[in-house]
Amino acid sequence: MVLDNYIEQDISGKKYKLCLSNMAIFKAEKELSSGKLLVALADPPLSMGDLFALFKWALIGGGNKVDEEKALELFLELNSEIGAIAVFNIILETLQKAEIFGKNPNQAAQA
Repeated sequence: MVLDNYIEQDISGKKYKLCLSNMAIFKAEKELSSGKLLVALADPPLSMGDLFALFKWALIGGGNKVDEEKALELFLELNSEIGAIAVFNIILETLQKAEIFGKNPNQAAQA
């Protein structure tokens, strides 16, 4: 069975896979201002720095070969296209797909 643990996001006409695997989350946490994902999410809104860290690691976790500069460029493009709140919602959806908050109800229903 293949898990649907990523989302595809169009940024400036190109599709990118976003996935917050366990390893991506561990690495992102080192860059979060609180150092803890659940603390950051429990005290919204996220800072733009925290949002960027999660976005960057979602890109990397999705298999995209991006450095810090390219990740920032894509982050700023996406923010310009859809706004920071929508980017935050994409990150939440990516975390749900990774089952950070428990089993995804949509996946459980399909099993």
